[in-house]
Amino acid sequence: MNTLTQISLTIFLLLMAAVYLPIGLWAIIAPAQDALGLELPSFYEAVGLSVISPIGYSEFAGIYGGINIVIGLMFLIAVSYTHLRAHE
Repeated sequence: MNTLTQISLTIFLLLMAAVYLPIGLWAIIAPAQDALGLELPSFYEAVGLSVISPIGYSEFAGIYGGINIVIGLMFLIAVSYTHLRAHE
């Protein structure tokens, strides 16, 4: 893999991780943001959902938060993998 491709791939993967990780964290802390006193916009309004039962909060955090964090971590793992492959 040439240097330009390596740099482009690394930038893309880091940008994707920078997008997915904060969204996942935002979704996980959304149910508790009032209790924590955080002045963040409502994640529920941003995605157009409403929660009508207490179990819905955990499902929301688990699905939206968990999946986005895992996707962001996979992008970070891909960055480290591409750097390891570049040094072979």
